[in-house]
Amino acid sequence: MKKTIYLFVLTVITIVAILVGISIHMGGFSLEFFRIGHWFGNVNSGDEISTSANLDEFTTVHLDASALDITLVSGNDFKMEYEGSEKLRPEVNVDQGVLTVEQKASGHLVRSMGGNLVITVPEGTTMDTIEMEVSAGDIEVENILANTVKLEVSAGDIDVVGGSIETIDVDCSAGDVDIEKCEFNNLTTDLSAGDMDVTVTDSVKNYEIEADASLGNVYVDGKKEGASYEQGGSGTKYMKIDVSAGDISIEEDE
Repeated sequence: MKKTIYLFVLTVITIVAILVGISIHMGGFSLEFFRIGHWFGNVNSGDEISTSANLDEFTTVHLDASALDITLVSGNDFKMEYEGSEKLRPEVNVDQGVLTVEQKASGHLVRSMGGNLVITVPEGTTMDTIEMEVSAGDIEVENILANTVKLEVSAGDIDVVGGSIETIDVDCSAGDVDIEKCEFNNLTTDLSAGDMDVTVTDSVKNYEIEADASLGNVYVDGKKEGASYEQGGSGTKYMKIDVSAGDISIEEDE
């Protein structure tokens, strides 16, 4: 009982710390942070725009955004599409095969959110490194081939669907994480508050697994295994999942 209360208090403190951190990242922290209007009041975030552009070829992605939903998907061309506030439009640049995306919101613009950014790479392109960090927003990686993918979100969901990725590293403070039908060899996840779902295309038995849900349960192929679960794999594949408050589900794709 004492452990449950302790973990609950720790989770609440963690979520508050996340919101404070987001506020600081957005342009400063003050007592205004605690006023409801700070987050939900009216604000002039500028005109709504919709824009797209073809991009030069790239195999590396570095993205840092304050308030933005991101989708990285395979398609026909190297391309970007943005819909949202003109004031929050991210800077997009390709230099020597590296795509850099940077968006810095300021003050209360977090209340308006930053819109949606879709980045497309030609189908069959193998990316070297993908690194994305978002303070407030969702990240979706769909049908991408890559060596290394690192995703970090303070408040929002992370979805990796399809494709083939050698190593996936996920850090999420508040939100759900879903790895669905993606071929991977190594998965490391640190999730503070939210649920973690993994659907593997291979047999679960082939993975070495360390899964710990401090305030939740671990389910493997639908079977409840308690707050922690470990198994030795039959190959070189590995997943390590830590969830402070939430459930972990690991199952094979049917």
